[in-house]
Amino acid sequence: MQTNDIATVINDLKTKQDEYQIGNDLGFFGVSAGAHLSLLWSYAFDLESNVKMVCSFVGPTNLADDAYVNSENEVLQNLILKFGQDIETLNNASPLSKVTASSPPTLLFYGGMDPLVPTSQGVDLDARLTELNVVHEFTLYPNEGHGWGGDNLFDTSEKLKTFTKTHLLK
Repeated sequence: MQTNDIATVINDLKTKQDEYQIGNDLGFFGVSAGAHLSLLWSYAFDLESNVKMVCSFVGPTNLADDAYVNSENEVLQNLILKFGQDIETLNNASPLSKVTASSPPTLLFYGGMDPLVPTSQGVDLDARLTELNVVHEFTLYPNEGHGWGGDNLFDTSEKLKTFTKTHLLK
């Protein structure tokens, strides 16, 4: 249903394109669950290829990951149970299983000490994007958690600005 909501908003923006004075090209940026939805929608539901870049800031990419499915962390178990326990269902809700060679340029930021999103989420998507030759950048801040500040936030901001200028604001 959340991907339907995204499609509804995009269709509404297209309908009001002249009124809002906006173009057709989209860039998605999300944090945590919002990053998961940004990736999933861009990889699986953007049938018109409007998304020119997508950025994940600590977003889950593989809900079927052993780090989730076999986790003893009660918070993570409850999160995964919302999707169900069937591996096929978890894969269908995972951006990692939806990415293709025609997926949009992707920017990934992850923290090595994140208690909610295992490092494998970014590492595995980075490897898959490399395998498919999708333009992307991956940054892992080894000592950060599910968010950060200071110099690393400045670094994130600069990388996002450069990536956006390169892939969206050509």
